[in-house]
Amino acid sequence: MSSPAPTLERGGRAALIAVAVCFFVNGATFASWLARLPEIRADLDVSDSLLGLTLIGGSVGAIGASVGAGWLIHQWGSRRAVLVGGCTLSVLLPFVAVASTAVMLFVTLVMIGIADAVTDVACNDQAVLVQQGRTESVLTRLHACWSIGTLCGGIAAGVAQAVGIGFRTQLLAISLALVTLMVWVRTRLYDDAHHAAARSHEQAARHLRPSLTAILLVCGALAVLTELPATEWATLVMVERYGLSNSAAVWGFVGFAAGMVVGRLGWDGVLDRVGERRGQTLGAAMSLTGLAVACTGSAPWVTVVAFFVAAMGCSVFFPLMVRRASASAAGAFGVGVMAAGSRIGTLTGSPAMGALSDAWTRSAALLTVSGTAAALLFVVRIPVAAPARH
Repeated sequence: MSSPAPTLERGGRAALIAVAVCFFVNGATFASWLARLPEIRADLDVSDSLLGLTLIGGSVGAIGASVGAGWLIHQWGSRRAVLVGGCTLSVLLPFVAVASTAVMLFVTLVMIGIADAVTDVACNDQAVLVQQGRTESVLTRLHACWSIGTLCGGIAAGVAQAVGIGFRTQLLAISLALVTLMVWVRTRLYDDAHHAAARSHEQAARHLRPSLTAILLVCGALAVLTELPATEWATLVMVERYGLSNSAAVWGFVGFAAGMVVGRLGWDGVLDRVGERRGQTLGAAMSLTGLAVACTGSAPWVTVVAFFVAAMGCSVFFPLMVRRASASAAGAFGVGVMAAGSRIGTLTGSPAMGALSDAWTRSAALLTVSGTAAALLFVVRIPVAAPARH
């Protein structure tokens, strides 16, 4: 008979570190294969359009799973959901390298998308619980751990490729390491199973107006469209613009991932000083400016630096949307709806990038998709609930 998980203090240090590790694992899993996208494209021998359609497999699996994740958390609590989702996600990672056709990769990404959706929603639920137990802002810094994971995963992929380590070997080694981390945090996450039923999604749904639903979905989609296309296509943009080798082009991805890390480590303090509205405006301006320079720069280092600046700007959007969705009339259920919107963004972003890349250039496609999303975030905002009167 297994012993019950300890009930940790909601905002305690152990729970904070455990949630940070879960975000790291999620980000590292994502980047470990994505940074080698030029190699995957060459092995599959597909066009940019077909590659873009293949990459939506993760979104196809995630959209439906985002709804199921809310139910799962309601039944299990987010602690158990994040453990099951995170371990499954890491175990599936090596299958990306095994896929020998676009169809096989698509199916693999569908399964990864399901596990990713459960992990993502459960991570954010744990993050909100931790934030509620603390006086200082930590939510953006927790999301920074996802970005640190992507940075580490991208660097690991680039180094492995540079020294001749096979794709399958790389993903298997990373998978084992990430599963080990998830096993390590299993007793350190905040145990919310005992009151999961009290945080009923059905009860919160009664306060979710159609207009608020639409805003949550749109904001979730826009937040993802500012960052995902550059994350997926930065290496391919570097190859197209400068004719770099795959191992050299990966620095475009690294530059963007590094900007996400630096931005998310600093945005909590900025938001506390200037407020959420001005913070969102500043982030949109930085994102749009960085993208414009990255897509028109004349030297590789200029593009890498511009990707860094663009990432610093857009790094605030997703955690800020989580923060505002949680503070909206829909509460925790609003976070799930916003997350579903982010999956819609991933579902539309990849094929749009592929089609526009074949029609124009990858740089033009990136500026069109991500630049438009950043521009819209100057004005689109999630309303927060009015404080209750006593």
